[in-house]
Amino acid sequence: KPGMNVSTVFPEGYVENDRAQRHTASMPKEDEERSAQERHRRESTAISFYILYYNFAQRKKKN
Repeated sequence: KPGMNVSTVFPEGYVENDRAQRHTASMPKEDEERSAQERHRRESTAISFYILYYNFAQRKKKN
């Protein structure tokens, strides 16, 4: 049925949602900040790459 929240049950009796909540709750604040910084760096690098590639492709078209 649409809208049903289905969770995977693991052998130890926890459900997937419980495992995710425990993991995020146990993650220290500095690790969360570091993860956010790393994600931002990866996204910025990807955007820079696409901009450079686009500029390169535009120059190739002109020649």
